[in-house]
Amino acid sequence: RRRNSDLIGGTLGLALAIAFWLARETNWSFWSAVFPNVMIVVIAVLSVLLLVKGFVAPAMLPLFAEGDRGRMALTALLLLAWGFAFSWLGALASSTIAFVALTVYLGRGHITPSPRSVLTLSVAIAVELIAFYLVFTRVLYVPLPRGMLF
Repeated sequence: RRRNSDLIGGTLGLALAIAFWLARETNWSFWSAVFPNVMIVVIAVLSVLLLVKGFVAPAMLPLFAEGDRGRMALTALLLLAWGFAFSWLGALASSTIAFVALTVYLGRGHITPSPRSVLTLSVAIAVELIAFYLVFTRVLYVPLPRGMLF
């Protein structure tokens, strides 16, 4: 069945922007808050534009017509759990667990388990985590949430 995907996407995007706006830290310095605030505003503006397009020239598409719905749902749940784990485990610990879990889950059937592939994926995840940490803490000056692990 076809749905107005613009209205659905715009509504979800706007709800996400509102949730992020309400969950913002209030004790950040001005410069630490610039990046997250700008990203939230960008998400909100694009979502409103998508809502307007949904009323003016809607894209009526079948939702989830392609791909494995169960795989999409589990990936979304893993990403949601990653976000919730930030305050409990900390950004780096939850990101490490999430990146490994997503890599293993999404790579199933596409990656042949071998010592070389495990090493390659481990190095890729480590580089990604280090880049994630350095960009946020050293370039954007956004403090990452600390949790019970680190």
